[in-house]
Amino acid sequence: MKSKGSASLYEVLKSASRPSDPPGAAASEATPPPAAAEPGASPTLQERLAAYKAAKLSAVAPPQPAPAAPPSEEPPPPACASRDESGPVAGPKGPGERAFRLTYNTAVFAGLVGLGLLFISYAIGVQSGRKRAAEAVPSEAAAATPRAADPVPAPPPPAPPAPAVEFTIRAAEWRYGTAQERLKANTAADDLRKALDRANLKGAKKVVIQRAGEPRLALYLDSFVDPSAAAVKSRLASIQKLKVGTQFPFAQAQVEEAPK
Repeated sequence: MKSKGSASLYEVLKSASRPSDPPGAAASEATPPPAAAEPGASPTLQERLAAYKAAKLSAVAPPQPAPAAPPSEEPPPPACASRDESGPVAGPKGPGERAFRLTYNTAVFAGLVGLGLLFISYAIGVQSGRKRAAEAVPSEAAAATPRAADPVPAPPPPAPPAPAVEFTIRAAEWRYGTAQERLKANTAADDLRKALDRANLKGAKKVVIQRAGEPRLALYLDSFVDPSAAAVKSRLASIQKLKVGTQFPFAQAQVEEAPK
């Protein structure tokens, strides 16, 4: 027997088949709160059956997902809207874009390096050309100027003539090895020179010579080139005939080459 205010089995099953309701909602909607029983009254069979079915349905019902949060008042700006003042769109960069930018930067750098090398080569070429032009100007001027003929070398000076051989008259000669011989030779040479001076045969001189490896003191008179001249022969004859005291000390006088 159905009591007043209790739900039917159809309503209980209908409320349990709703997927959007939370697990405890079916039981609360299918089973309305029992009417206030009188104090001391026990639940009826219908009420116990409804409560049992409601507990079973709540145990086997799947949990419902939580409702999505309501959208915020200000939607986030799209990725394409994030730009900076001096650059392109700030978005995610893929491998293709990074490789393209790396290749482009490398090409720009290589172009700048090549341009710098071109300028350096041009500057070096200009300096080299100016240097060559400066070196070529004197060469061209020298080529245009007629070259003077080489001076003819002067002939070598003639060789000095060989000194003429001089001759003299050896009036007398003495040994000159020991001290005693030197003293005796000098005394005799001085006496004979004075005798020649008195005979007007002046100019006699003493000369130390070597004859056969032995020192000698000679008394020479006059100097001439041609020993065969008549004046030389007459001079020699007068010396040989000169008498000093009772002797003829110049009897062995003769013409010979003058000592060097």
